[in-house]
Amino acid sequence: MFEIIYLISKTMEQNDKKLEEIKKDTKAMTTKVSKMTISNEKEVMQATELLSQVKARAKRIEEIRLNYTKPLNETLKKINADFKGALKPYDEMEAQIKRAIINYRAEIEKKRREEEMRLQEEARKKAIEEAKKNKISQKKALENMVVPTVEKQETTIQSKSGMVKTRMVTKFKVVDLNKVPKKYWVIDESLIRADVRSGLMKIDGVEIYQEEELSVY
Repeated sequence: MFEIIYLISKTMEQNDKKLEEIKKDTKAMTTKVSKMTISNEKEVMQATELLSQVKARAKRIEEIRLNYTKPLNETLKKINADFKGALKPYDEMEAQIKRAIINYRAEIEKKRREEEMRLQEEARKKAIEEAKKNKISQKKALENMVVPTVEKQETTIQSKSGMVKTRMVTKFKVVDLNKVPKKYWVIDESLIRADVRSGLMKIDGVEIYQEEELSVY
């Protein structure tokens, strides 16, 4: 760990020096570009040379950045992989325990609802019988009926060293793509781009056009 800290410290020192050199050169190049004009073929040639210099410097800056970051990224990648490997069994155990608790609670909730429905049906039948006996309308009797309920499970579970809370979350899954409204569909622009580059010149709802671009070599 100390080696990593030392490596980061040395990298930051070198980085600061390099950035100072880059800033000085950047200032000079910015001045050149700000004075650039293009009104004839000669100036196009000069601009092309300037563009090549700009591109070369940008490439060099990126190379310097990678020289600094690559070793650090590789070290971080290894550290993350090692600790993720150590965490994996605990993630699996957590998922297993959560799944077991949720399954148990789902079974209890199912029995609670069944009991609640049974009690409500009994109450409904009793209300109808009372309506016949007292010669009142079933509708009125049912409206005045006290609907029995069965108490729901607690949403907080407290143990000696911890606590869990449960909550209902609304989720979804697509069951019929053909019935999903258009507003939920996403255009695959990468697929359109690939087809256009392959030579396709007509796609319904898409404007295909040509635009000049510059490449620096």
